[in-house]
Amino acid sequence: MPQPVNHKKPSRMRGLIVWATIEVVLLAAVYAAGHAQGRARARSAEAAASDAQTQLAGARASLQIVQARALVYRGAVELERRNFGTANDDLKQAVHQLQTAQLAPSDSRSAAVKALATDLDKLDVRVAQNVDAQRTAVLDMAGKLDALP
Repeated sequence: MPQPVNHKKPSRMRGLIVWATIEVVLLAAVYAAGHAQGRARARSAEAAASDAQTQLAGARASLQIVQARALVYRGAVELERRNFGTANDDLKQAVHQLQTAQLAPSDSRSAAVKALATDLDKLDVRVAQNVDAQRTAVLDMAGKLDALP
């Protein structure tokens, strides 16, 4: 006996379920791709921010070295004016600027700045009639600061 042929059309509901499933899978794939791209951009932005912070720290350290240089020259001027206390204060402030300059360990100036801070800290301006030796010492320190790259 022959089997009866079923001429029923597939149900419309089944087709909708298949299309809905395909759409959900596609949406999930698009979401995952967008999320991955967003994470990559976030990592890139974090790296750029880190580089900017490193550059800012270097610029601040350079500024402190320039400020120390200005203070040493100002100390030399005050020494010539026989303002010994002011000259000494300027030199101590220069020492502080050099000691607090946060140079990266890889910075070529790091060791020289530490040595200059130590040498400058040992320099003590005293009241004297003849300030030639003190002037020479202060100007030598200024010259060493000028020689820094």
